[in-house]
Amino acid sequence: MRRTRVLSTGFFLAALALAGCAREERTPVGRLLGHWVSESGETHYYFGPGTMCMVDQGRAMQQRYEVLEWDTGGRWIRVRVRTPYGTGHDKHLVFGPGHKTIRSTIKPFGPHAFSTETVWRYVDEKRTP
Repeated sequence: MRRTRVLSTGFFLAALALAGCAREERTPVGRLLGHWVSESGETHYYFGPGTMCMVDQGRAMQQRYEVLEWDTGGRWIRVRVRTPYGTGHDKHLVFGPGHKTIRSTIKPFGPHAFSTETVWRYVDEKRTP
């Protein structure tokens, strides 16, 4: 009886963990987590919860981000990225089919009103370089 209860509890916890992972992937925030690379292959992004590391030309820059909004259909998310120097920008991220690509539009804070568009490709679930 005791062994059955331990096994049942173990299966329940495993199922709960899997359900949590699947639920996370269905939200735009959950889909953002992991390692992404720009279409040029030069810039890598590692998203964890609230933190992002950008690696460009071998140089890593740790940044923080906050989720500003997302659509209920899960197609896009908008985040505000802040560098350790207090500067930053907003990223509007639109997921492609299968959520394996992102089209990113960046708009910096302040008086400058330009945006640049980049396509990222999902690489793996790593959240740090």
